[in-house]
Amino acid sequence: MVGLKIENDFYLIGTAEFLISFFDNIHYHLERNKHWGERYPLLLNSLYTNGKLCVSDIDKAVEELLEIKDKFKAIKAHEAIWDINDLKKVALETTSQVKANSNLAEYFITPDGINIFDIFFEAFEISKIYKWDVIIWNMFKSMNDQPKPSQNK
Repeated sequence: MVGLKIENDFYLIGTAEFLISFFDNIHYHLERNKHWGERYPLLLNSLYTNGKLCVSDIDKAVEELLEIKDKFKAIKAHEAIWDINDLKKVALETTSQVKANSNLAEYFITPDGINIFDIFFEAFEISKIYKWDVIIWNMFKSMNDQPKPSQNK
C-alpha cells in the first residue's frame, strides 16, 4: 500500500498500481504528444517520478492539481486507462464503487472511499501549514529505500 507522507502523517491512497494509474491517466489524457511531466512537472516529475514534492512547490502543485481535476471532469470514466504501457489492461482494484461515476475526476476512489483528489489537497494543505515536504511512501519498503524529506524550513 502506498500513500502520501508528511512528517508523521500518512494519507492512504491504495496499491501502487492504483497510484500509477492515476498519474498514467494524467499523462495519457492531458499531456498527449508531450514528454512526461512537460505540462504538469511538479506532480508528474517531482512527486511521482522523484517521490518527493518540496513544500516550496506546494502552491504551484495545487494549481496543477486543480487544472487536472477540472480537465478530468470532461473525460468519461470508461476512458480511464490502467496502465499506459498496456492500454488493454483492466483494473485490479474493485471498481464497483466507481462504475456509476461519470468522469475521471470522480473515478479514483481510495480503499477508504475518498476521492484521490481530496487526499492530495488535504496532504498539500498540511504540508504547507507545517512546512514539510510531501513524500510518496510505500508501506512495504524499508525507510532506507524511501525518498528523504528536506530539513524543516
